[in-house]
Amino acid sequence: MKLGILAVLSCLLPACTSLHARAYGGLTQATLDGSVGLQSSAGNLPLNQNRVSLEREAGVDQSEVLPYLRGELGLPIGSVTVSGFAFSETGGGRLAGNHQFGDILPSSLISSRLEFLNVKTAVHFDLINFGVLRLSPGLGVDIFDLDAQISQVGTSNYERIDNVAFVPMLFGQAEVDLGVVAGTLDVGWIDVDLKDADGSYLDVEALVRVNPLPHLEVFAGYRFINIDAKGTADSRRYSADFDLHGWMIGGGVTF
Repeated sequence: MKLGILAVLSCLLPACTSLHARAYGGLTQATLDGSVGLQSSAGNLPLNQNRVSLEREAGVDQSEVLPYLRGELGLPIGSVTVSGFAFSETGGGRLAGNHQFGDILPSSLISSRLEFLNVKTAVHFDLINFGVLRLSPGLGVDIFDLDAQISQVGTSNYERIDNVAFVPMLFGQAEVDLGVVAGTLDVGWIDVDLKDADGSYLDVEALVRVNPLPHLEVFAGYRFINIDAKGTADSRRYSADFDLHGWMIGGGVTF
């Protein structure tokens, strides 16, 4: 009886987790929604009232198909995951009559370019591991690189927000593993005061993977990032509130 209890308890310990590694590559179809604002050189704009809609005014409203990469290293105490993708889109439109972006005046015709890079690294520690079900809190860093430029059509005037934020985040990972089919949910969140990017950050990544052959997996998933932040870029205050979300599909190998 005692041996049986010890065997059950030992399987609940992190040491039961075997060493493994995964390397994934695929595509994600991402869409950007939200708004950004930039202070004028005079510094007299009520910034939150002058945020430009990325879809309706800047014309950055199309889904983009982008490469997606993810790696995972399973350890006796938990796991380390790294994932990343880059988003880039151009568009155009007209500023609303009550919106000014930097020194570009309301109602101006504009062209826009937006680039967004994300790299996420997280370390998870197994709190509960029943084999089929695993729950793992963790810590990590999300790198958000935002480069948004709006130009006034017919002139050489342009305004730009170029900022990189290294955001420490609290993470939680849940996994259900049925053998051939498994699902993983990663959630990261923080509300933090940073020098150049104060605000709240939410990062959700959900994957379903299928193991049709030994050491080969295919996956499908969904990614959702929300950033509601303000800070300073090139000595000017900015404000941003946007979502980046989309589906992912691909495959990879396991070791």
